[in-house]
Amino acid sequence: MDFADYEKFKKVNKWMKVMARCSAEDKFVFIAGIKQRGGTIAMTGDSIGDVEALKKADVGLCMGTGCDVAKDASDLIIDDNNFDSIYKAIKWGRALFDNVRKFIVFQMTMNLSICFFTIVGGLTLGRPPLNIV
Repeated sequence: MDFADYEKFKKVNKWMKVMARCSAEDKFVFIAGIKQRGGTIAMTGDSIGDVEALKKADVGLCMGTGCDVAKDASDLIIDDNNFDSIYKAIKWGRALFDNVRKFIVFQMTMNLSICFFTIVGGLTLGRPPLNIV
């Protein structure tokens, strides 16, 4: 989607963080503009009109009372119809991601140090210092 006045869109995009009470076309145009600039966007919707915008957004959120078509097009379905659940899901997802990243760094550090210890010990002692247990 191309914009007739892209400079005007850039100005609006700088200060707008949340767009509420808008039509499905407005949501789609805004998502297309942000994606064209290389941004990341999350969008909520619950009607058939929001399906295209839900698909185009990076993360599409649908309430549990929304129509089945919107639920199929979204990435996350919020069953309890509470926006606080979005915050909790993001918080838990980030914590899980950080913990997995820390575990991978720990595992790689341990594997590299054990391999180094085994190779150096094998070269100096003539046998591997660690046995298979």
